[in-house]
Amino acid sequence: MAQKRVPAFTIVSGSLFLFFILATIAFIWSVCVSSNMAYIWILAGVVASLFIATLVMAILSKRDRLKAIMIPIIVLSVIVANVNLFFAALGLFREGVQENRERDYQTAISLATLDKAMEQLPSTFMSLQTPKTRDSRFSFYDDDGSIVAKLKAIEFTHEGSNSYDAVRIPEHENSYSIDLHETAIVFKGDFSGLDVFAIYSRGFLSGGPVVGVNHYSMDSGDGAALKKMIDDKVSSQKEAYEAKEAEALEGATYSAILDYFSGDDKQMLLTYYGDPDESKEVTNAVDGEKKALQALKDFDSSGFKKAESGQWMGKRGFWYKVNGEGNWIRYCDEGRALSIVKHYADPFKHDRAVVMYYELTPSDESALLEIISGIAGELAQENPPDSQQ
Repeated sequence: MAQKRVPAFTIVSGSLFLFFILATIAFIWSVCVSSNMAYIWILAGVVASLFIATLVMAILSKRDRLKAIMIPIIVLSVIVANVNLFFAALGLFREGVQENRERDYQTAISLATLDKAMEQLPSTFMSLQTPKTRDSRFSFYDDDGSIVAKLKAIEFTHEGSNSYDAVRIPEHENSYSIDLHETAIVFKGDFSGLDVFAIYSRGFLSGGPVVGVNHYSMDSGDGAALKKMIDDKVSSQKEAYEAKEAEALEGATYSAILDYFSGDDKQMLLTYYGDPDESKEVTNAVDGEKKALQALKDFDSSGFKKAESGQWMGKRGFWYKVNGEGNWIRYCDEGRALSIVKHYADPFKHDRAVVMYYELTPSDESALLEIISGIAGELAQENPPDSQQ
Protein backbone atom coordinates (compact mmCIF):
# COMPACT_ATOMS: atom_id res chain seq x y z
CA MET A 1 0.00 0.00 0.00
CA ALA A 2 1.45 3.41 -1.06
CA GLN A 3 2.17 5.94 1.72
CA LYS A 4 -0.14 9.01 1.56
CA ARG A 5 1.71 12.20 0.50
CA VAL A 6 1.83 15.05 3.08
CA PRO A 7 0.43 18.34 1.56
CA ALA A 8 3.47 20.36 2.64
CA PHE A 9 2.91 23.33 0.29
CA THR A 10 -0.67 23.72 1.46
CA ILE A 11 0.34 23.61 5.11
CA VAL A 12 3.09 26.17 4.56
CA SER A 13 0.85 28.50 2.52
CA GLY A 14 -1.87 28.25 5.16
CA SER A 15 0.61 29.06 7.92
CA LEU A 16 2.02 31.99 5.97
CA PHE A 17 -1.51 33.26 5.35
CA LEU A 18 -2.20 33.29 9.11
CA PHE A 19 1.02 35.23 9.73
CA PHE A 20 0.04 37.56 6.86
CA ILE A 21 -3.31 38.28 8.57
CA LEU A 22 -1.62 38.93 11.93
CA ALA A 23 0.96 41.22 10.31
CA THR A 24 -1.85 43.07 8.50
CA ILE A 25 -3.66 43.68 11.80
CA ALA A 26 -0.45 45.02 13.34
CA PHE A 27 0.18 47.22 10.29
CA ILE A 28 -3.33 48.72 10.32
CA TRP A 29 -3.09 49.36 14.06
CA SER A 30 0.28 51.10 13.66
CA VAL A 31 -0.98 53.31 10.84
CA CYS A 32 -3.98 54.37 12.93
CA VAL A 33 -2.23 54.78 16.29
CA SER A 34 1.56 54.97 16.09
CA SER A 35 3.48 58.12 15.17
CA ASN A 36 6.70 56.18 14.58
CA MET A 37 6.86 56.12 10.80
CA ALA A 38 10.01 53.91 10.75
CA TYR A 39 8.13 51.23 12.70
CA ILE A 40 5.15 51.54 10.33
CA TRP A 41 7.27 51.05 7.22
CA ILE A 42 9.11 48.05 8.74
CA LEU A 43 5.70 46.43 9.31
CA ALA A 44 4.73 47.35 5.74
CA GLY A 45 7.82 45.47 4.47
CA VAL A 46 6.95 42.44 6.59
CA VAL A 47 3.38 42.46 5.28
CA ALA A 48 4.55 42.72 1.66
CA SER A 49 7.04 39.87 2.15
CA LEU A 50 4.42 37.63 3.75
CA PHE A 51 1.95 38.39 0.96
CA ILE A 52 4.45 37.39 -1.74
CA ALA A 53 5.51 34.27 0.17
CA THR A 54 1.88 33.26 0.82
CA LEU A 55 0.93 33.78 -2.82
CA VAL A 56 3.93 31.78 -4.10
CA MET A 57 3.33 28.89 -1.72
CA ALA A 58 -0.39 28.91 -2.47
CA ILE A 59 0.33 28.60 -6.19
CA LEU A 60 2.82 25.81 -5.57
CA SER A 61 0.27 24.02 -3.42
CA LYS A 62 -1.67 23.03 -6.54
CA ARG A 63 0.59 19.97 -6.56
CA ASP A 64 -1.22 18.90 -3.40
CA ARG A 65 -4.46 18.91 -5.39
CA LEU A 66 -6.32 20.73 -2.56
CA LYS A 67 -8.06 23.42 -4.56
CA ALA A 68 -10.67 23.92 -1.82
CA ILE A 69 -7.87 25.36 0.33
CA MET A 70 -5.58 26.84 -2.31
CA ILE A 71 -8.13 29.06 -4.08
CA PRO A 72 -9.57 30.69 -0.91
CA ILE A 73 -6.03 31.44 0.31
CA ILE A 74 -5.13 33.11 -2.99
CA VAL A 75 -8.38 35.12 -3.18
CA LEU A 76 -8.26 36.23 0.46
CA SER A 77 -4.58 37.11 0.20
CA VAL A 78 -5.27 39.41 -2.76
CA ILE A 79 -8.20 41.05 -0.93
CA VAL A 80 -6.13 41.61 2.24
CA ALA A 81 -3.27 42.92 0.10
CA ASN A 82 -5.58 45.58 -1.31
CA VAL A 83 -6.60 46.53 2.22
CA ASN A 84 -2.90 46.88 3.05
CA LEU A 85 -2.39 49.07 -0.02
CA PHE A 86 -5.14 51.41 1.21
CA PHE A 87 -3.56 51.73 4.63
CA ALA A 88 -0.11 52.11 3.08
CA ALA A 89 -1.48 55.10 1.14
CA LEU A 90 -2.96 56.40 4.39
CA GLY A 91 0.45 55.96 6.01
CA LEU A 92 2.11 57.95 3.24
CA PHE A 93 -0.46 60.70 3.74
CA ARG A 94 0.18 60.69 7.49
CA GLU A 95 3.91 60.86 6.93
CA GLY A 96 3.46 63.87 4.66
CA VAL A 97 1.22 65.58 7.19
CA GLN A 98 3.66 64.80 10.00
CA GLU A 99 6.59 66.20 8.03
CA ASN A 100 4.59 69.32 7.23
CA ARG A 101 3.62 69.61 10.87
CA GLU A 102 7.25 69.46 11.92
CA ARG A 103 7.97 72.26 9.45
CA ASP A 104 5.09 74.25 10.96
CA TYR A 105 6.61 73.82 14.42
CA GLN A 106 9.98 75.02 13.23
CA THR A 107 8.41 77.96 11.38
CA ALA A 108 6.47 78.98 14.50
CA ILE A 109 9.68 78.87 16.54
CA SER A 110 11.49 80.96 13.94
CA LEU A 111 8.71 83.56 14.10
CA ALA A 112 8.92 83.69 17.90
CA THR A 113 12.45 85.06 18.10
CA LEU A 114 13.20 88.16 20.13
CA ASP A 115 14.77 89.83 17.10
CA LYS A 116 11.56 89.51 15.09
CA ALA A 117 9.50 90.73 18.04
CA MET A 118 11.78 93.75 18.45
CA GLU A 119 11.24 94.62 14.79
CA GLN A 120 7.49 94.86 15.46
CA LEU A 121 7.81 97.19 18.46
CA PRO A 122 6.62 100.74 17.73
CA SER A 123 9.12 103.45 18.59
CA THR A 124 6.47 105.24 20.68
CA PHE A 125 3.03 104.47 22.10
CA MET A 126 3.61 100.77 22.56
CA SER A 127 0.70 99.32 24.53
CA LEU A 128 1.58 98.24 28.08
CA GLN A 129 -0.11 95.25 29.72
CA THR A 130 0.31 94.42 33.40
CA PRO A 131 -1.82 92.52 35.93
CA LYS A 132 -3.18 95.88 37.12
CA THR A 133 -4.11 97.15 33.65
CA ARG A 134 -6.02 94.10 32.40
CA ASP A 135 -9.38 95.12 33.84
CA SER A 136 -8.79 98.86 33.66
CA ARG A 137 -11.08 101.07 31.61
CA PHE A 138 -7.99 102.97 30.50
CA SER A 139 -5.22 102.11 28.03
CA PHE A 140 -1.57 102.54 28.95
CA TYR A 141 1.33 103.31 26.62
CA ASP A 142 5.05 103.74 26.38
CA ASP A 143 4.24 107.22 25.12
CA ASP A 144 7.80 108.52 24.89
CA GLY A 145 9.49 105.28 23.74
CA SER A 146 11.73 105.04 26.83
CA ILE A 147 10.60 101.50 27.70
CA VAL A 148 11.21 100.24 24.15
CA ALA A 149 14.67 101.85 24.22
CA LYS A 150 15.46 100.16 27.54
CA LEU A 151 14.18 96.80 26.27
CA LYS A 152 16.36 97.00 23.16
CA ALA A 153 19.40 97.91 25.24
CA ILE A 154 19.20 94.79 27.44
CA GLU A 155 21.32 91.76 26.55
CA PHE A 156 19.25 88.56 26.50
CA THR A 157 20.45 84.97 26.52
CA HIS A 158 18.51 82.35 24.57
CA GLU A 159 17.61 79.47 26.88
CA GLY A 160 15.66 77.19 24.54
CA SER A 161 12.51 76.83 22.50
CA ASN A 162 9.51 74.58 22.00
CA SER A 163 6.26 74.44 20.05
CA TYR A 164 2.85 72.86 20.38
CA ASP A 165 -0.61 72.72 18.82
CA ALA A 166 -2.83 75.61 19.87
CA VAL A 167 -5.34 77.94 18.25
CA ARG A 168 -4.12 81.00 20.17
CA ILE A 169 -1.25 82.31 22.22
CA PRO A 170 -1.77 81.22 25.85
CA GLU A 171 -3.58 83.60 28.17
CA HIS A 172 -1.24 85.83 30.14
CA GLU A 173 -3.54 88.34 31.84
CA ASN A 174 -1.66 87.90 35.11
CA SER A 175 1.70 88.76 33.55
CA TYR A 176 3.53 91.80 32.29
CA SER A 177 3.39 91.51 28.51
CA ILE A 178 3.56 93.25 25.17
CA ASP A 179 0.94 92.08 22.69
CA LEU A 180 1.85 92.41 19.02
CA HIS A 181 0.31 91.07 15.82
CA GLU A 182 0.18 87.28 16.30
CA THR A 183 3.19 87.66 18.61
CA ALA A 184 3.50 88.33 22.34
CA ILE A 185 6.37 89.09 24.69
CA VAL A 186 5.56 87.77 28.15
CA PHE A 187 7.87 88.62 31.06
CA LYS A 188 8.58 86.12 33.79
CA GLY A 189 7.10 86.99 37.17
CA ASP A 190 10.47 87.97 38.69
CA PHE A 191 11.64 89.70 35.47
CA SER A 192 14.57 87.30 35.20
CA GLY A 193 13.67 86.75 31.56
CA LEU A 194 10.88 86.61 29.05
CA ASP A 195 9.16 84.31 26.59
CA VAL A 196 8.35 85.26 23.01
CA PHE A 197 5.27 83.53 21.58
CA ALA A 198 4.17 83.43 17.95
CA ILE A 199 1.28 81.65 16.27
CA TYR A 200 1.53 80.17 12.78
CA SER A 201 -0.97 78.45 10.52
CA ARG A 202 -0.89 77.53 6.84
CA GLY A 203 -4.63 76.96 6.81
CA PHE A 204 -7.16 74.29 7.70
CA LEU A 205 -5.54 71.49 5.69
CA SER A 206 -2.23 71.97 7.48
CA GLY A 207 -3.62 70.51 10.70
CA GLY A 208 -4.44 73.78 12.40
CA PRO A 209 -2.42 76.55 14.06
CA VAL A 210 0.71 75.94 16.11
CA VAL A 211 2.41 78.12 18.70
CA GLY A 212 6.17 78.55 18.89
CA VAL A 213 7.97 79.94 21.93
CA ASN A 214 11.53 80.99 22.62
CA HIS A 215 12.79 81.44 26.17
CA TYR A 216 15.27 84.17 27.10
CA SER A 217 16.98 85.20 30.33
CA MET A 218 18.31 88.62 31.33
CA ASP A 219 20.28 90.26 34.11
CA SER A 220 18.17 90.62 37.27
CA GLY A 221 19.21 94.26 37.65
CA ASP A 222 18.06 95.10 34.13
CA GLY A 223 14.82 93.24 34.76
CA ALA A 224 14.10 95.14 37.98
CA ALA A 225 14.83 98.47 36.27
CA LEU A 226 12.56 97.60 33.34
CA LYS A 227 9.71 96.56 35.66
CA LYS A 228 10.02 99.81 37.62
CA MET A 229 9.86 101.83 34.41
CA ILE A 230 6.66 100.05 33.38
CA ASP A 231 5.08 100.41 36.85
CA ASP A 232 5.98 104.10 37.08
CA LYS A 233 4.61 104.75 33.59
CA VAL A 234 1.32 102.98 34.33
CA SER A 235 0.98 104.70 37.70
CA SER A 236 1.56 108.21 36.35
CA GLN A 237 -0.82 107.69 33.42
CA LYS A 238 -3.47 106.25 35.72
CA GLU A 239 -3.31 109.40 37.85
CA ALA A 240 -3.62 111.58 34.76
CA TYR A 241 -6.58 109.55 33.48
CA GLU A 242 -8.39 109.73 36.81
CA ALA A 243 -7.77 113.48 37.13
CA LYS A 244 -9.31 114.09 33.70
CA GLU A 245 -12.22 111.79 34.53
CA ALA A 246 -12.88 113.58 37.83
CA GLU A 247 -12.84 116.90 36.01
CA ALA A 248 -15.33 115.55 33.45
CA LEU A 249 -17.60 114.19 36.19
CA GLU A 250 -17.78 117.66 37.70
CA GLY A 251 -19.25 118.78 34.41
CA ALA A 252 -21.71 115.88 34.27
CA THR A 253 -23.94 116.93 37.12
CA TYR A 254 -27.48 118.10 36.46
CA SER A 255 -26.73 121.78 37.04
CA ALA A 256 -23.33 121.71 35.29
CA ILE A 257 -24.64 120.13 32.07
CA LEU A 258 -27.44 122.72 31.90
CA ASP A 259 -24.87 125.50 32.28
CA TYR A 260 -22.86 123.89 29.47
CA PHE A 261 -25.98 123.80 27.26
CA SER A 262 -26.44 127.54 27.89
CA GLY A 263 -23.45 128.46 25.75
CA ASP A 264 -24.26 130.78 22.87
CA ASP A 265 -22.63 128.39 20.42
CA LYS A 266 -24.79 125.44 21.46
CA GLN A 267 -27.78 124.57 19.25
CA MET A 268 -30.08 122.26 21.21
CA LEU A 269 -32.15 119.35 19.86
CA LEU A 270 -35.06 117.70 21.64
CA THR A 271 -36.40 114.19 21.10
CA TYR A 272 -39.57 113.22 22.94
CA TYR A 273 -41.47 109.95 22.55
CA GLY A 274 -44.22 107.82 24.08
CA ASP A 275 -46.73 110.62 24.71
CA PRO A 276 -50.43 109.64 24.73
CA ASP A 277 -50.88 112.47 22.24
CA GLU A 278 -48.60 111.36 19.39
CA SER A 279 -48.77 114.80 17.79
CA LYS A 280 -46.43 116.02 20.53
CA GLU A 281 -43.69 113.56 19.70
CA VAL A 282 -40.59 115.01 18.06
CA THR A 283 -37.22 113.69 16.90
CA ASN A 284 -34.21 115.98 17.01
CA ALA A 285 -36.42 119.05 16.87
CA VAL A 286 -34.42 122.30 16.97
CA ASP A 287 -35.06 124.14 20.24
CA GLY A 288 -33.94 127.52 18.95
CA GLU A 289 -35.16 129.46 21.98
CA LYS A 290 -33.90 126.77 24.38
CA LYS A 291 -37.31 126.42 25.95
CA ALA A 292 -36.56 122.94 27.22
CA LEU A 293 -33.28 124.15 28.73
CA GLN A 294 -35.03 126.90 30.67
CA ALA A 295 -37.71 124.47 31.84
CA LEU A 296 -35.05 122.03 33.08
CA LYS A 297 -33.28 124.89 34.88
CA ASP A 298 -36.52 125.99 36.52
CA PHE A 299 -37.42 122.44 37.57
CA ASP A 300 -36.90 121.68 41.25
CA SER A 301 -34.17 119.04 41.16
CA SER A 302 -33.71 118.85 44.92
CA GLY A 303 -35.47 115.46 44.95
CA PHE A 304 -33.04 113.89 42.46
CA LYS A 305 -30.92 111.14 43.97
CA LYS A 306 -27.69 109.93 42.38
CA ALA A 307 -27.78 106.31 41.26
CA GLU A 308 -25.16 103.76 40.19
CA SER A 309 -26.86 102.87 36.92
CA GLY A 310 -29.85 103.62 34.76
CA GLN A 311 -31.78 102.74 31.62
CA TRP A 312 -31.42 104.26 28.17
CA MET A 313 -34.82 103.43 26.71
CA GLY A 314 -38.37 103.06 27.98
CA LYS A 315 -41.94 103.45 26.83
CA ARG A 316 -41.89 107.20 27.43
CA GLY A 317 -39.00 109.63 27.71
CA PHE A 318 -36.85 112.29 26.09
CA TRP A 319 -33.30 113.32 25.41
CA TYR A 320 -31.89 116.78 25.01
CA LYS A 321 -28.54 117.19 23.31
CA VAL A 322 -26.15 119.57 21.62
CA ASN A 323 -26.38 119.41 17.85
CA GLY A 324 -23.21 117.71 16.56
CA GLU A 325 -22.00 116.62 20.00
CA GLY A 326 -22.36 113.54 22.17
CA ASN A 327 -23.25 115.51 25.31
CA TRP A 328 -26.82 115.08 26.46
CA ILE A 329 -29.34 114.72 29.23
CA ARG A 330 -31.67 111.78 28.80
CA TYR A 331 -34.65 110.39 30.64
CA CYS A 332 -36.80 107.27 30.29
CA ASP A 333 -39.62 105.92 32.46
CA GLU A 334 -37.93 102.51 32.77
CA GLY A 335 -36.69 102.79 36.34
CA ARG A 336 -37.24 106.59 36.35
CA ALA A 337 -33.63 107.06 35.25
CA LEU A 338 -32.22 110.45 34.31
CA SER A 339 -28.84 110.05 32.56
CA ILE A 340 -26.29 112.76 31.86
CA VAL A 341 -23.50 112.05 29.37
CA LYS A 342 -20.44 114.29 29.12
CA HIS A 343 -17.69 113.67 26.58
CA TYR A 344 -14.12 114.75 27.17
CA ALA A 345 -10.60 114.22 25.84
CA ASP A 346 -8.32 112.03 27.95
CA PRO A 347 -4.57 112.77 28.37
CA PHE A 348 -3.90 111.09 25.01
CA LYS A 349 -6.67 113.06 23.28
CA HIS A 350 -8.91 110.03 22.96
CA ASP A 351 -12.63 110.73 23.16
CA ARG A 352 -14.18 109.40 26.36
CA ALA A 353 -17.44 109.86 28.17
CA VAL A 354 -18.65 109.85 31.74
CA VAL A 355 -22.23 109.20 32.77
CA MET A 356 -24.06 110.48 35.80
CA TYR A 357 -27.35 108.83 36.80
CA TYR A 358 -30.21 110.24 38.84
CA GLU A 359 -33.25 108.36 40.12
CA LEU A 360 -36.42 110.45 40.14
CA THR A 361 -39.37 110.16 42.46
CA PRO A 362 -42.74 109.34 40.85
CA SER A 363 -43.95 112.89 41.39
CA ASP A 364 -40.81 114.40 39.83
CA GLU A 365 -41.13 111.99 36.92
CA SER A 366 -44.72 112.95 36.24
CA ALA A 367 -44.04 116.69 36.54
CA LEU A 368 -40.93 116.57 34.35
CA LEU A 369 -42.62 114.60 31.57
CA GLU A 370 -45.60 116.96 31.54
CA ILE A 371 -43.32 119.97 31.18
CA ILE A 372 -41.33 118.38 28.36
CA SER A 373 -44.57 117.20 26.74
CA GLY A 374 -45.82 120.78 26.53
CA ILE A 375 -42.57 122.09 25.07
CA ALA A 376 -42.39 119.19 22.60
CA GLY A 377 -45.90 120.08 21.40
CA GLU A 378 -44.78 123.64 20.72
CA LEU A 379 -41.65 122.47 18.91
CA ALA A 380 -43.68 119.99 16.87
CA GLN A 381 -45.63 122.91 15.45
CA GLU A 382 -42.48 124.95 14.88
CA ASN A 383 -40.62 121.95 13.37
CA PRO A 384 -42.89 120.03 11.00
CA PRO A 385 -41.86 116.33 10.58
CA ASP A 386 -40.14 117.09 7.26
CA SER A 387 -37.89 119.68 8.91
CA GLN A 388 -36.91 117.57 11.95
CA GLN A 389 -33.34 116.30 11.64
